[in-house]
Amino acid sequence: MPKVSVIMAVYNAESFLPHSIQSILSQSIEGWELICVDDGSVDGSLDYLNSISKVDSRVKVITQKNSGPAQARSRGIEVAVGEYGVTLDADDFVAEDFLEVLYSTAVQGNESAVLCDLMTGVGDDQGSYVSFNQLNGLYVGNRMSGADAFERTLPWAVHGWCLWRMELLKVHAVGENPAINNYNSDEYISRVLFLHAGSIVISSAKYFYRNNPGSITSKVSLRMFGALETNSKLIELVDTHNLGSAVRDKARRFQFLTIFSLQRTLYKDKRVFSVSEKADAQVQIDNYLNALGDLASVHIKRKWQRLIRIKLMRVVIKLELVVKRFLHGL
Repeated sequence: MPKVSVIMAVYNAESFLPHSIQSILSQSIEGWELICVDDGSVDGSLDYLNSISKVDSRVKVITQKNSGPAQARSRGIEVAVGEYGVTLDADDFVAEDFLEVLYSTAVQGNESAVLCDLMTGVGDDQGSYVSFNQLNGLYVGNRMSGADAFERTLPWAVHGWCLWRMELLKVHAVGENPAINNYNSDEYISRVLFLHAGSIVISSAKYFYRNNPGSITSKVSLRMFGALETNSKLIELVDTHNLGSAVRDKARRFQFLTIFSLQRTLYKDKRVFSVSEKADAQVQIDNYLNALGDLASVHIKRKWQRLIRIKLMRVVIKLELVVKRFLHGL
């Protein structure tokens, strides 16, 4: 049995794949498997994956018609046989001791979840990346409960890149739940796993998250509105696990902020969505907004008050400039 299964969903990532996969092939620990699920790529991604798997039996390639990264990861988890599992995006990469640090930490403390040190940046230079963990007070060796980790994701002060015990992934990251197969489902799954892991320990294993404007999650499309359903499931999780009214309010505010962001996106660029697409998306927004009830009314009022204050300040500044120019002309 492999110590760790690395699951990678791949879609049109041929420009990043060599660096990403090489970061796994160069790991300082033995006993891992890399499961690459090609999600219907139309570039050279699949050819590259097959060329690697032919010379390295640790790399396994699965193909499926384009169904989205969530289902690709789910498929990979289904066939994984490692003691632990971790996901790696096809445009990201990891440090050479990534798996060694994660696995040794997990075994030493008999852990169910080990948090990575998430480094964010652009390009291949590791030195240019910034630690999300340090910015958010997530220090190596510290531990938090699953409930605490869940709450700190509202909004994201804890990320979801972890090494998970495989049994957790098999039970909670695979299935027909719409939230598992929806937009930003990886965020939903991480929160579910947090709640079932019991506790999470923080490690120094570095995961380099590449800010890629061309990634699926960066592209504006109607798929983004699936986040509304996913977030509504978060509120249900709070109730199911009895996390309390304070956490429930945070989950509802998180949903409102998502609605507000999507509303702006919907009308920001008139070329992205057709009239009918906007109408359908607006119906979704209105339905989820109504579900928030009084909370939405309060937040909308505050948002409008803030926008009005900003606009008034701009008018005042412009008037001051006009007056100064007029007086200067005298």
